[in-house]
Amino acid sequence: MDDEYSYEELKRKAFKRNFINVPLSIIIGVSVAQFLIDFQLPTFWELLPYVVGAYTGVTLGWVVRTEDRNVELERKYLDKRARKTSKRKIIDFILIWSAVVVVIRLIVYILG
Repeated sequence: MDDEYSYEELKRKAFKRNFINVPLSIIIGVSVAQFLIDFQLPTFWELLPYVVGAYTGVTLGWVVRTEDRNVELERKYLDKRARKTSKRKIIDFILIWSAVVVVIRLIVYILG
């Protein structure tokens, strides 16, 4: 796996994963949680603090870590992802989302 990607490719992938995938995942997670709680999607103004917070956190993490550390973390992430089978990925996805839905529903039941 180490020989598949060059240093520049790993740096580009790390940048993309940090600045696109992480904030997008946070926005989708907040939207799903809001939908499960209120049965409506959040407005732009409700999402704005999460977007600002996500990009602030990602930017600080990118600045604090060195470039070599970011590339090494990306290499480890790609190695770990390559070792997972497709069945395990599907099972992990189903279990994680099921747990998220149950926890959010439980919180709504307790508070509401």
